[in-house]
Amino acid sequence: MTNPLSTPRIAHVCKPVYNQALMAALCATALQGSLLLMPGAAQALELDYQHQYNEKDRDHTDKVMITQALDNGLAFSFQFVASPAEKSNGQPGQPFEHMTKDSLKGKVKYSHKLTKHLKFKPKFTYSQGKDKKSYKPALKFPYELGYGFSATPGYYYKVTTYKDAKETKRDNVWS
Repeated sequence: MTNPLSTPRIAHVCKPVYNQALMAALCATALQGSLLLMPGAAQALELDYQHQYNEKDRDHTDKVMITQALDNGLAFSFQFVASPAEKSNGQPGQPFEHMTKDSLKGKVKYSHKLTKHLKFKPKFTYSQGKDKKSYKPALKFPYELGYGFSATPGYYYKVTTYKDAKETKRDNVWS
């Protein structure tokens, strides 16, 4: 008889049953997020799922995001966006049916308290979709005015490149 602990086995983290694309995305997102877990430093792990319906286009979108926040103010997020494939007659797909990847997004952000009322929040986001890629460094300075009010001046620079011959888009935004 062999010792079950010494026998190598292949671990199945996820077994997609109904919707293979959506379940595979959930598994991949969870696995990527689990790599960020650090013993003793974890402050919060958040899983956010959204199902959206656009009444005008009659299409559905599903978003899954996992965020790991650490005690030192650093946070990592990964988001997967999927939608049902269009039917052969051109009609929008049914919810959770033949899901296709729309985009992947990764985000790193940091929050540091400069004074009692002022924070420093840099952020970097990378997004990859079907026909475009973008990256966006950003900087915000939230200031608590008191009585539940705050002001958040900020800046971001976003660069979007497209797979086709479309020109690269660059946005400089002050808010």
